Amino acid sequence: MSSAQIWLARPARPGERYASAGDVDSTGELLHPYRGMTVDEVRAVLAGRNGSIEEFRVGERSERPTQVPGNWFVESAVPWAPGRVLVWARPDRVKLTPEQTAQAKGKMAGCP
Repeated sequence: MSSAQIWLARPARPGERYASAGDVDSTGELLHPYRGMTVDEVRAVLAGRNGSIEEFRVGERSERPTQVPGNWFVESAVPWAPGRVLVWARPDRVKLTPEQTAQAKGKMAGCP
């Protein structure tokens, strides 16, 4: 006997946050690509795509500051709601593992 899981979904309505979402840096998504960018660079990319940063998280405890300096680096990001993302930022440059570097290169394959 086998088992299966089925997930049903719908687009988020205005004002709703996502309950589940894919990678924010997949082809066609708001932040494709964002690895190695500063907060200001990510803001510019999002503004050009009618998007914005909804919230920030920083530090090991994922503290929630209202803003972070524009020269900080984006460590990670996830879709929050249509046109909005949640961003983890840090003051120093993000060092990617070999696996993360390979994954980022794979996502960039075939991109302009």
